[in-house]
Parts: sequence; structure tokens; C-alpha cells
Amino acid sequence: MTESPILSIVTVCFNAAATIGQTLESVREQKREGVEYVVIDGASSDDTGAIVRRSGDVVDCFVSEPDAGIFDAMNKGARRSTGRMLWFLNADDRLEPGALAAVLERLHEAGPGSDALVAGHTRRVDRAGSTLAIDRYVGPGVRAGEPSHTFAHPSTIMPRALFERLAGFDASLRIAGDYDLFWRAMALGASVSVLDRVLVAMRVGGVSSDTAPLATRIRHEFEVISIQHRHAGALVAARCHLTRVGRFARARLGGAAR
Repeated sequence: MTESPILSIVTVCFNAAATIGQTLESVREQKREGVEYVVIDGASSDDTGAIVRRSGDVVDCFVSEPDAGIFDAMNKGARRSTGRMLWFLNADDRLEPGALAAVLERLHEAGPGSDALVAGHTRRVDRAGSTLAIDRYVGPGVRAGEPSHTFAHPSTIMPRALFERLAGFDASLRIAGDYDLFWRAMALGASVSVLDRVLVAMRVGGVSSDTAPLATRIRHEFEVISIQHRHAGALVAARCHLTRVGRFARARLGGAAR
């Protein structure tokens, strides 16, 4: 590319041979001038690297080496990329049809001086691709006992300048680093441009999902509580924790009843 891209899409992966092909294809179908695609692999032992290398027509930068976890890899991807805006697309997710064009249109409308995050919606799907739920950006306030200025993380695009001001993801967090990043962005008073459409289909089963192993979910809960405590105080953190525990218990009881 002769000019710096408007947008860098970054995918981090590890042993993702079963799914990354769909991710790559979704980018290939939509990629255009002004978009850069960076893939960071954590030295996979399966065919992930071979699949990515066969996609050299769409991948502008590919790195395969050990890392210190998903958020360390995401920080590395940000450093390796050059776009004005950053979009982190997971290796088991895919762009929805027309998503990239819609994001670029919004960025062009805002102009190069805009420092707003672009917040779209995320479709959660099962392994067959059937829709389970739509995760939407909800503005400042409290919904169902939880602070709701949170984001549908896979469908949120962040200005590089803001990402660098925040010093990127906190790599000491193993699961909730994206949640923490957006809390810190809001604490700085970052503005949000809401794009009222689904941008990404996210396959359930990630480390923060309801299907993750119990130990992983417990760690995720502790990380979330710590983040909320730091940014919103002990009372909010406690209320949010109790709300999530109640939802989890109702879900488990409902499953047992079936």
C-alpha cells in the first residue's frame, strides 16, 4: 500500500485451523483499498500457519511466534499494523456481509480527524451458524444491575491514537482484557459513533463464553469484578456480580429442568 491504510483488521490465533479459514474468507470477500489485514499466530502446532500462508492475497502481515497470551498477541498485532483505526477480529468469527463497507463509509463520513470509537452489534452463533443472540452496544447507564456502557467487543473499532494513549490491552489479564480496555476508554471520555447494524458473527465457545470450562469462567468473573471495582466502585462491582450469579443459577436450573 502506498498510503497508510484507514483501517487495520487484526486477527490473533492459536491452533485455529478448524475455523480461521472462514475468518480469512470473510475478509477476502470484502477487503478493499485502504484496509490492511494482519494475522498474529502464537506458534500453532496445527495447520493454522499453512492456512494463513495460502491466503497471502488477503493477509498483508503474518507473524507466527510464541506470545504471552491473547492480549499480548493483540498488542503485537496493533504494533505491526499501520492503520488509523483498529478492528480486532477473532479467529473463530467472521465479518457479516457488507460490514466492512458500512464501517468504511462511517469512517469517511467522520473524517480523518475523528477520535470516536465505532460501535456496531455482534451476532452470536452456534457451530452450525444459527443465531443465538444479538449483542448490542448500550450507552452509559445501568442495565439489569450492570454498567452498560460496554460494547459488543468484536464489532467495535478503536482509533489507534486512543489505543496507544491507553497503552493497549493489559496483558496481565487473561480473559477480560477487552472489557478493561473499553472501561478505560470511557474513563477518558472517549466518544462513540454507533453503527446500528451487525458487523460480526461470533461463534460461541470462547474463553469468556457460557460454554467455557468452569475454572475459566471463575477466572473471568474475578477479572470482571476487579475491573468494575477499579472503575465503578465496590458497590457496583458487588451488584453486578450478584446479577450475573443469579442469571447463571437460573440458566443452570432451567437446564436441569429440561
